[in-house]
Amino acid sequence: MHDEPEFLLTEERLGVAIKIEDGHGPASVLAMAAVLRELGLEPQPDSLLATPTRNSRGEVVGELRVNGGLVK
Repeated sequence: MHDEPEFLLTEERLGVAIKIEDGHGPASVLAMAAVLRELGLEPQPDSLLATPTRNSRGEVVGELRVNGGLVK
C-alpha cells in the first residue's frame, strides 16, 4: 500500500507519482500540487501552496511550502 500521492490524467495520457524520502505526507501533497501547477493544471486551493506548522500547543510556528520548481 502506498502513502505517496499518485495522479493520473487520462485525457493527457500522463501519470505522476511522488516519493518523499522520509515519507512525510504533507510534504508529498505540496510537492504533487507544485508538479501539477508546473504542468499547467490549475486552479488549486490555496491550502496546496503552503501548510502551517504547529507546535504541541497548536500555535503556528512556521510553514511548509514548495521552494523552487521542476528541473527540466
